[in-house]
Amino acid sequence: MTDLIIEGGALFATVKDRTVRGVLMPWGQASRQSLTTAPITFPRGTLKAPRDVSIVSANIEHDRFTPVARATSIEDTEAGLVAEFSVADTDEGDELLASIASGKLSKLSAEVKGIVRDGLFAVSAILTGAAFTSAGAFEGAGLFALAPDPDAPEAPAADENAPLAPDADGDIAISATEIPATVTITADGSEPTIFTPPLPPEGEALMGAALVPGTTLEAPAAPAGTSLREVAQALALFANNDDRSGLQSLEARPDKDTALFALNDVKITTAGSVGATAGIPQPQWLGELWSGRTFERRVIPLLSQAALTSFTIKGFRWLVKPTMAAWAGDGAAVPTNTPTTEAYTATAVRYAGGHAVSREFRDFTVEGFWEAYFAAMTDSYASLTDSAALAALVAGATTVTAGAVPAGANSGLVSIIDGAMAVIPTAVPSFAIAAPDVYRSILLGKEIDRLAFLNTSLGLEAGTIDNFRVIPHAGVAAGKVLVGTSAAATSYELPGAAPIRTEALDQIRGQLDEALFGYAAVTINKASGLALVSPAV
Repeated sequence: MTDLIIEGGALFATVKDRTVRGVLMPWGQASRQSLTTAPITFPRGTLKAPRDVSIVSANIEHDRFTPVARATSIEDTEAGLVAEFSVADTDEGDELLASIASGKLSKLSAEVKGIVRDGLFAVSAILTGAAFTSAGAFEGAGLFALAPDPDAPEAPAADENAPLAPDADGDIAISATEIPATVTITADGSEPTIFTPPLPPEGEALMGAALVPGTTLEAPAAPAGTSLREVAQALALFANNDDRSGLQSLEARPDKDTALFALNDVKITTAGSVGATAGIPQPQWLGELWSGRTFERRVIPLLSQAALTSFTIKGFRWLVKPTMAAWAGDGAAVPTNTPTTEAYTATAVRYAGGHAVSREFRDFTVEGFWEAYFAAMTDSYASLTDSAALAALVAGATTVTAGAVPAGANSGLVSIIDGAMAVIPTAVPSFAIAAPDVYRSILLGKEIDRLAFLNTSLGLEAGTIDNFRVIPHAGVAAGKVLVGTSAAATSYELPGAAPIRTEALDQIRGQLDEALFGYAAVTINKASGLALVSPAV
């Protein structure tokens, strides 16, 4: 991975608000060739901004000892990362705004670390800071910039006879096609000095000057048509004027063998590369992939709810209810009848599921496994109990045959209406569960039928039936509709979270015995409050 400084786009400043905005990192644009690093292109999404953008500070010309602004927003746009900065209310901040207004500082430059690249493209990197720079400015090794500014002033022509200046260490490095017999050096105000370069030991290759610790820069062989004089002129132009145009011109020639001053690529995916052979790139762990929607109960919410406190449910219901009648008075006998009841018994259905899970899943905290495991088991319990509830309703409902369908009417709506009319003497109906084919016919019916179906009230009793719901369900046989009232059936489950989770440690086998248990029951309180409607023959 590499740390780099990358030049971005133009700036827009608002002096009154002390804000500056610009493109911090353009997507899909190649950087210029540098002496130490090959060009690089950042596709969209490869540069990660910190979650808290306020930690991104900005300085002037990448001098981190002169922070002058702090990021207030960083947006990922089609053009690139667009950043807005709040300029400090200091003398340095005032100078920055003045420099931007005058055009002295017109670029926004990103400071990036941790670059992983695949050839000429970045794979990932982290944004650490920013700087306000002058147009076309480079700062040190590894500095990247966008394509040259067409409005920038033309650099002065190189003087091919200009002397070479030593670097900061007092050295001058010259690349040649072969070692010359003698080298003559003439410095200002001194006599020419002639010396003989030592030849390398037999069998050893000629190496260039070291550029980065641990790496070497190969002396490029001069391509056909490229003279040592042209190479020297390009070097002189860069040394005296910081102008790389000569080097770029040489590199762009079609007869070149290798790019000047380019380090060898360390690729990530190519066969035989560091990444492919050493397993350095780490896979991204996704956890559980989406495997379909989480099951949502559709039947049980339509019924009355009660807590299950015993495995067996017992009660009674009236066969003949006690009644009253008009009374003559004056000592006449009070009216009476003969009430009768019947006992009702229901047994809860037991549900369970378990697995012997290797304890490594707990010891090494496999991210997301346990949450996904218990979610899947709970999902299964919800699906089983909802299906069982519908089966109990269908089995306990009163059978009804729909009447004749009037011309132009929808048969599905007729079944719902006839079912509701059958339930009304017992209670106000609150739901209808339709077979998928019936539900589809309702949705595809004529406009007036569809509008009536989607309305929140149906004109069956006293003008409205509040909270009447119609849902499709594959558990209802084709062509049929189950209409009912919530009071006609009750769903019983254990109070609190269901199902119950249990765990036991198997020391001998090194496993965790995970199991879930649930209990549920559905009672049919009044069969006449449920109508299973079949279409007219």
